Amino acid sequence: MTIPDVKEKIRGLSARRRLLCALVTVLALVLICVALHKRVGVIVGSVNGKLQVVHGCSAFSRGIFRDEDGFEREAKRIFEVQRDGSIAMFDTSIGSIWYPVSAWTWPALVEASAADLYNLRSLVRLSDVVLDVGANMGTETRNALSAGARLVVAIEPDPVSLECLRRNLSSEIRENRVIVVPQGAWDKAETMPLYLDAANAGGASVLFANGRGETFASLNTIDWMVSNLKLPKVDVIKIHVEGAERQALLGARETIRRFHPRLALSLEHYLSDADTLPQTARAIWPGYHVQLTPCVKTFARIHPEVALLTSK
Repeated sequence: MTIPDVKEKIRGLSARRRLLCALVTVLALVLICVALHKRVGVIVGSVNGKLQVVHGCSAFSRGIFRDEDGFEREAKRIFEVQRDGSIAMFDTSIGSIWYPVSAWTWPALVEASAADLYNLRSLVRLSDVVLDVGANMGTETRNALSAGARLVVAIEPDPVSLECLRRNLSSEIRENRVIVVPQGAWDKAETMPLYLDAANAGGASVLFANGRGETFASLNTIDWMVSNLKLPKVDVIKIHVEGAERQALLGARETIRRFHPRLALSLEHYLSDADTLPQTARAIWPGYHVQLTPCVKTFARIHPEVALLTSK
């Protein structure tokens, strides 16, 4: 190979490297622009009052888009593999899950489970008894079992979610590792309308109607459920019950006073949740230490995602 040939080859390599660098730079700029667009939109929304920001969070809080990004990421990975009427089995990054066909929220459920939203992998210890209050399709029940729980009581009033939960955890139910309670958690025994939303599986609520369909649900206290099941102990309680978290806590007074269980409380439904829910729990048992997980954007609100309460 002559010297001119070598020089020409070097020029060709340099040109390809320059092209590759240019493409990488353009891609990086696109990603930066997308991120800035999201951030600018949040800043503008917080300034003009269209976005609610609570409890030490801000438009500049780090990681506030993690749920949205996770939703988009998981949506690309989920595929329907089997259908049975109004529900179907989907192949997801956390395994196969039965879920309502009409709902669009399954990527959020998968993302929350994969990200350990409620910190169950660290809260739950070997041989624990766990209450999954608002068990939905059973993904957090599965997380608790994976973390070492001996028994999980899955509490869920929505009939469609219950059907999916029973299919998702059929072997664990047969093995008596999961007990399903087809009721809602409340501060007293009562039957109330349960407002359903076919598009938002897991959004069934006794408080938020919004013109949706409805059925009737049997509600009772966590204290009654614990007593009725003759549970010897309760180590962890996770609560996500579409705005009824405070009522569920008030219905768990004796359980909390007796066992001092570690708590994971959803904070996404009311602006005051980050204050009132830990306060309610600490009024029942003052020995709790409170930790709020990082801020996240949920629709038109930026808020701490979950309150974790552990004994001091």
